[in-house]
Amino acid sequence: MWERKTFEVNENPAEGEDVQYAVFRVSEFRRHDAYIEAVVITKEVEFFMREPKEE
Repeated sequence: MWERKTFEVNENPAEGEDVQYAVFRVSEFRRHDAYIEAVVITKEVEFFMREPKEE
């Protein structure tokens, strides 16, 4: 089951900033029996994101 979460998004985080995920643009998906392969069209990151810090 999918669970919706909220993330903080930043296209250019500062050096040393806490980043949990990097998001790339994908050009196509290829299905193999047990898994799906994503083909990345660029090595550049689209944006970075992290789960919000709890206060």
